[in-house]
Amino acid sequence: MEGVRKKVADLRNQLDEKDEKICALNETIEMQQRRIQEMEDDNRSFQYKVEKASVELENTEKKLEDAIQTKSQLELTYTDTTSNTRNQVDKLERELDCALNDLDNYKRRCHEAEEGQEHATREATALRAKVAKLEDELDIADERYKAVKEELDETIAQLNEI
Repeated sequence: MEGVRKKVADLRNQLDEKDEKICALNETIEMQQRRIQEMEDDNRSFQYKVEKASVELENTEKKLEDAIQTKSQLELTYTDTTSNTRNQVDKLERELDCALNDLDNYKRRCHEAEEGQEHATREATALRAKVAKLEDELDIADERYKAVKEELDETIAQLNEI
């Protein structure tokens, strides 16, 4: 019986070892289930974050498309504005060139008029001098005429007396 008792004791030891292994395995299973639960929670959290990021990505893509469209419109507007401004600058430069040409012509004509005025002033001064000289000569001639007439009158008077 001793052999049986030993066998029963061995079996009980084996059973205790198996119970310990079962307890350890149950604890491992519980730990694994908790870990699975945590991973499922993490997975749901990540899934939520992915969905949220996906929505944000769609919104960002829409904003990017809007920004690209706005940029294209601004580039067209810039190009049109630049072209219009360039055309206006060209037109203003042509007008400025015309105005400068007109100014040069007016300056030339003004200079010519000033030269004409100076020439006319010189001629008028020369004519005034000639007129003054002629007036002086006329005064002298008038005095000679009076002297000759007086002498002639005297001579006629003397002749009449004779």
